[in-house]
Amino acid sequence: MEKIFVICLVFIFLSVSCSNEASSSEEKDESSQQSMNDSDIEDETENTPQLTEAQMKYSDEQAELVDTELVRRNNLFALNLLRKLRNNYSESNLFFSPLSISTAFAMAYAGSSGKTAEEIATALEFGDYSPKQLSDKYKVFLESLMYVDNAAYLAFANSLWTHQDNVRVFESYRETLQEKYFSDVFSFLPDPKEEGVEKINKWIEEKTFGKIKDMIDSVPRGALFYLINAVYFYGGWKTPFDESETRESYFNVDKNRKVKVPMMSKTGLIDNCTVSN
Repeated sequence: MEKIFVICLVFIFLSVSCSNEASSSEEKDESSQQSMNDSDIEDETENTPQLTEAQMKYSDEQAELVDTELVRRNNLFALNLLRKLRNNYSESNLFFSPLSISTAFAMAYAGSSGKTAEEIATALEFGDYSPKQLSDKYKVFLESLMYVDNAAYLAFANSLWTHQDNVRVFESYRETLQEKYFSDVFSFLPDPKEEGVEKINKWIEEKTFGKIKDMIDSVPRGALFYLINAVYFYGGWKTPFDESETRESYFNVDKNRKVKVPMMSKTGLIDNCTVSN
């Protein structure tokens, strides 16, 4: 039995004025998760390219160079966000990608300054890293995740989509996104030009190997730009579960509710450790 996770995160930045330059913006966060069934998984290996020894060696080398402080801060942001979301969604299951959110805002941080940069750094736990410092560190961090192992395939993709008429992207920022965040940079026109919707949805579908389709159905008239991050993960268990050992058992939805569902089952010795706090 394999594991597949697919998630796409879309941030839409909207203009709140009639001029070509937005004085402020609001952000809309739309995330889509695709549930997988057995038929989805059967031929999934066809979508996962085989890595070379050189690629995996390079990924290992970059992992040795990853800034542990950046990892600590990303984990801090993830746990803080989990606490906030848990309070808002206490009655439902919760699944999200902190890496997608932090990467998207790191891209925004790379093009920000002044009060905006300060607020992003505070909210995302970026600390004292300047936009350039963070971009350099993110490049190494992302490269360490690219070619980990043929047994567990992780693919992530970033893109910036800007309003064709109202937003001009500085070449230096474009280069930063492409070189540090491996991001595609495109332009779009808002509705009634449906080609913008088709282009964005096609990009998302391709980057998630066809798992997420028709992510957006329209481009708001006031949209200035989109920051999009897509994550695709496929991997088998290191120690597989025997399907014949599946047993029905109770799953606790919350402290008051439980449901009976098929549970994977395995008996064996498992390494573990106990740490303080």
